[in-house]
Amino acid sequence: MATKRILSLTALTLAGGLCYAGLAGALVIIPEDEPNNSLGSAQEIMDADFSLDGSFDIGDISGNNTSGTIPHVTIRGLGGDGTVDYYSFMVSTAGSRVILDIDDGGTGDSLDTKMAVWDPSGHLVTTLSGAGHNSVVGDDSLVSMGASGSLSFGGESPPESPDPFLEGILGDAGLYVVGVTEVGGDVAFSTGDSLRLDSNCQHFDFPTPPICLESSLSEGGWYSEVNNFLGTWGPGGGLTQVGSSYTLHISVDESDVPEPTTLALLGLGLAGMGFGARRRKH
Repeated sequence: MATKRILSLTALTLAGGLCYAGLAGALVIIPEDEPNNSLGSAQEIMDADFSLDGSFDIGDISGNNTSGTIPHVTIRGLGGDGTVDYYSFMVSTAGSRVILDIDDGGTGDSLDTKMAVWDPSGHLVTTLSGAGHNSVVGDDSLVSMGASGSLSFGGESPPESPDPFLEGILGDAGLYVVGVTEVGGDVAFSTGDSLRLDSNCQHFDFPTPPICLESSLSEGGWYSEVNNFLGTWGPGGGLTQVGSSYTLHISVDESDVPEPTTLALLGLGLAGMGFGARRRKH
């Protein structure tokens, strides 16, 4: 049986709805801890950090509030240092549902962010959905996604937000990483993808141009093009807006994944039904 997260329930169910107790001080917000500028140095979010603390800003792709039903964690990230922010979290059961939602990017400083997720092997997760379509990169979303917390661009119908949102099923158990960067030239790559890395160019005496060969990435992540002429890449430009910030909500639902024993019993039951049907036919 998979190890379940430590939960602290602060949401009360009344009359079929959720009534949040002490919202002003109930939700614990984890501050970003630098350096977390690569997949390998991602800030580790512990199982004990997840809770069922009430929040109006935590929900699913349909806008339903899930803070009292799905374990979640909230992180406050800061921009302005020109690096990408990476956060890792453990998924103990294959087939678990994950919800990733960024809020407050449009509040005050108008920070426009995007995010992507890497699996335990360093490959980009391609099974998540954003604004009504499958996405590798979470960018703009509908204001309704993830409950409240996101502001509208203004004038769209339905209202859209610069805050990204992703939701879907994670096929494998293991350590996942979400990377947050600013909307712009950063591109998400998987571990093993081929790129011309600027650091690997062989330089010669002028005017002989450098030789830049493609190499296999030892670590995936966000990268940006350093030299358009040479086609070379380097670490992502990251969050450059000084004084900016964002709020990242991570929710992991392992409750809907059938346990192996349940699946075995279901299989036996179906087999028994089939055997009985064959006997009736004869």
